[in-house]
Amino acid sequence: MGSSLQAYLAEVNRAVSQQNSQALSQLIRVDSLKAKNAVAGALQPSNRVNLGQMCENIVSAGDGFMPEVMLAFCQCLCALQQKRFPDAYTSICSAVSGFVKEYKQAASAWVCGPLFTLIWNMRVVAAMADKHTQLKRNPNERPDKLKDVGNKLMKVFRDTLQGAGNREKKRATLYVVTQLFKIYFSLNTLQLCKNLIKAVESPQVIPFENFPVSHRVTYKFYVGSLSLFNEEFQRAEQELSYALQHCHKASVANKRLILQYLVPVKLLLGSLPRAGLLEQHQLPEYVPVVQAMRTGNVRLLDEALETHQEAFFRTGTYLVLERLRPSVHRTLFKKISLINKELNPTKAHQLPLELLQVGLKCVGVEIDIEEVECILANLIHRKYVKGYISHTKKIAVLSKADAFPKLCNATFADPT
Repeated sequence: MGSSLQAYLAEVNRAVSQQNSQALSQLIRVDSLKAKNAVAGALQPSNRVNLGQMCENIVSAGDGFMPEVMLAFCQCLCALQQKRFPDAYTSICSAVSGFVKEYKQAASAWVCGPLFTLIWNMRVVAAMADKHTQLKRNPNERPDKLKDVGNKLMKVFRDTLQGAGNREKKRATLYVVTQLFKIYFSLNTLQLCKNLIKAVESPQVIPFENFPVSHRVTYKFYVGSLSLFNEEFQRAEQELSYALQHCHKASVANKRLILQYLVPVKLLLGSLPRAGLLEQHQLPEYVPVVQAMRTGNVRLLDEALETHQEAFFRTGTYLVLERLRPSVHRTLFKKISLINKELNPTKAHQLPLELLQVGLKCVGVEIDIEEVECILANLIHRKYVKGYISHTKKIAVLSKADAFPKLCNATFADPT
């Protein structure tokens, strides 16, 4: 069984000697079957394997830095197989630390790919360790490994930002930022994202379009989501639209994830998805919401929010979707206004509040006339409706020119 580990380490050594970034990246993933099987076989009780000596003897390329990295990586795999998650986390941190030293000294950018993989490993193993700690319910242990990764990655971020003067190596910066975003979103420490965004937008960082497209898409997704939560809806629409436009056409799951946030933003800004988009990306929870927007059916919106409450809370979009109610009221009141125009063409611009009350009742919403007046006053304040309310006469006097301004003129679709 030790021969399997020898063959695996020899393959690692060959990838390092050839500076084959892609091959080494695949070999040092914690979910690599080749790596797991090699380590599991060699560390059986019946085998007497000196792991450190074997790494030293076989993985000699790279001026001596890789034996240290591979020893820590194999120890991580061994600890994971034995469900010693804290030990696994300690080992993978050692592997990352050892590789970062080489990254800082390397003249070529080939080290970026393996660095990405090791950083991903560290985040994944930390999440495993925290989950294990939570399941143990030991009051003396705290699930703090993911938080610790965030602290460690900030140092890596500074190292990639410097890049030893190598412009290509600086392309690693955005990947580190996206991994920090994932951690901060997971820990709900979103306020920490602000400084990262400022750093990415600073002159010290290479132009954004020079980063790999996959990193750009991930970055824009998180910045767009953060803007949504901060109620910066125009920016959220711009960032998420960029992410959708540049997302690989085969990345179906990623497109669906982006649309889970982009659809609410677009709806809030008055843009409805084209027919078939929600079905194509398996987003049935938004179908009744869009239908409510099209028809002005307030009850349908309320039912959709209640039925899919869990899904909307999980994505953090529930409160955004609740803000659609004025738009739905506007659509309903516009339809009622058109009916009133047919019934009373000479007084088309005078809309009785009682008629609005009847319209609301028709869609299952029974409220008194004062509440109707309050809803309409809110719409006028938001500039969704042009006009004023005559409280004494209980009528809305609508503008004769464009009483219901369009919120947006376009529908939106999947750009690919």
